[in-house]
Amino acid sequence: MKKSKNLTLFFTVACLCFFCTGCFTDTPYISYKDTVSHLEIENLLGTWHELAQMGRPENEQIAKVTINSHINEKGLIRMTADLRKYTLFGPLNTKKGTIKWDENHPGVIKYSFFLNFYTDYFILYLADDYSVFLACNNKATRLWLLSRDHNVQKKYLDLMYSKITSLGFDPSNLVWNESYF
Repeated sequence: MKKSKNLTLFFTVACLCFFCTGCFTDTPYISYKDTVSHLEIENLLGTWHELAQMGRPENEQIAKVTINSHINEKGLIRMTADLRKYTLFGPLNTKKGTIKWDENHPGVIKYSFFLNFYTDYFILYLADDYSVFLACNNKATRLWLLSRDHNVQKKYLDLMYSKITSLGFDPSNLVWNESYF
């Protein structure tokens, strides 16, 4: 009798631990409804510079990120990310991949670095003139502020800050790239 009570208590505690582990997290929950509602993908193509990011491991020591995207002759959207380590002129690491975009979910782009394994990235804010945008990964563990050039108007920074805080991110965790200053 005592053994069955202990076993019942153990399974009850184990089930509670199993079902409650996802309840306490410091990352916000982001879904399709938090993304931009209108996007013309052709205007999003071109060169982008990472101004700030959140969630990248410190040991990567990335100093500068430049993203280039274009549509190739087959109609596929190709993207290359040039990452400079340590300093603005440090070793270059280039990542290439493919982007998919669905008009039914304009604020979501799917990106693949390897074969056909795509990951969703959410566009949370996009300026009307397509000069800056704010994006995060599907788990809301990484966040990026991107701009067409390094000189961003204060009004756009204020809008992105307010969007970041309204979604539950902590703006004090942003790591600004050296190339922004």
